[in-house]
Amino acid sequence: MFSDKHRQKGFSLVELLVVISIIGILSGIAFISIGTMRARYAVEKTIKDLYTDLMNSRVSAMQRNRPHFVVFTPVQYTVYEDTAPTPDGDGNLDAGADAKIQTVDLDPSYPIAYPAGWTGVDVFQFNAKGLVPKNVTGSPKGINGVVTINVNTTVVAEYDCLLISQIKLTLGKMNGANCAEK
Repeated sequence: MFSDKHRQKGFSLVELLVVISIIGILSGIAFISIGTMRARYAVEKTIKDLYTDLMNSRVSAMQRNRPHFVVFTPVQYTVYEDTAPTPDGDGNLDAGADAKIQTVDLDPSYPIAYPAGWTGVDVFQFNAKGLVPKNVTGSPKGINGVVTINVNTTVVAEYDCLLISQIKLTLGKMNGANCAEK
């Protein structure tokens, strides 16, 4: 027998394998959780950025006393200020002549869904008073005077849709087929 002075110190191979296995399992769980959190963040960022840009367009329409338009596709939106014909515009979108304020490209993994046929094309408008005209929120495009824009995904995020009425924009969460105000 060995005396205490000659006793081996360290880990056995079995103990080492158990520790490595536990670290591997925990790393796998963390990797999956990080992927889910990243997807939730991307959805929330998309809808919050859209909300911010729409609110900025509303304020700009009121400050400059002229309509602002937002043209939608599932993976992009562009904001225009009605400047043609000069000096005050005519209340209609002319994408070639009106001033383009910004174009935002969205993550194609998280496209937006919006009511088709806003004012004949996929255009959303704030009038010179910062209000959403009734032809945008009224039936059949809007239910009870409210239009919903949402991120078209199965990712469960805190915010994933916008409710738009004639006088306000509200962040929300999809609840089945409806957007519930948060």
